[in-house]
Amino acid sequence: MRHLIRTNGLAVLAAALLFGLAGQAQAQTGYDRRMTRDVLSKLHHVNQMEIRLGTLAMAKGQSPEVRSYGRRLRNDHRRNDRQVMRLADREGLELRVIAPDAHERALSRRLRNSHGSAFDNEFLNAMAQGHAQVLQEMREAHRNLRDPEARRLIGDTLPALRSHRNMAREYRSQI
Repeated sequence: MRHLIRTNGLAVLAAALLFGLAGQAQAQTGYDRRMTRDVLSKLHHVNQMEIRLGTLAMAKGQSPEVRSYGRRLRNDHRRNDRQVMRLADREGLELRVIAPDAHERALSRRLRNSHGSAFDNEFLNAMAQGHAQVLQEMREAHRNLRDPEARRLIGDTLPALRSHRNMAREYRSQI
C-alpha cells in the first residue's frame, strides 16, 4: 500500500511538474504571440503609410525619379503587406490598428500642401529618415522575435527597407 501511495504521489508530482512546465510554455508562447502581433501590426502600419505616400509621390512628384520612387514604394509595400497579412492569418493573429501619430499626421499634411521641388525635397527627406527609423526598429525586432516565420519575414523585408532608404538618400543628393 505504501508503495502504491508513493508511486501515486510521484505520479501526481510528475503531473504537476508537467502541467507547470506546459503552463510556462503556454505563457511563453503567449508572450511570443503578443510580440509577433505587435511587430506585424507595426509593419502593417508602416506598409499602409508607405503605400499612401508612394501613391501621393506618383501624383505630385515633380521629378521623374520621385514619381518612379513613389511607384516602387507603393508596389514593394503592397507586396510586403500581403505577406504580413497572410502570416498574421496563418498564425491566427488579429493585428492591432495603430493610429497615425502627430508626426505622421503633420508629415502627411505638409506633403499634401507642398508642390513642385518643395514636395520632392520634403518627400525624399521624410523617406530617408522614416526608412532609417523603421530599419532600426525591424533589425531589433528580427533580433528579439522567437517566431521563426515572423523572423524570416522581417529578415526578407530588411533589404527592401535598406534599398528604399538608400534610394531616398541618393535622389535627395541629386535634387
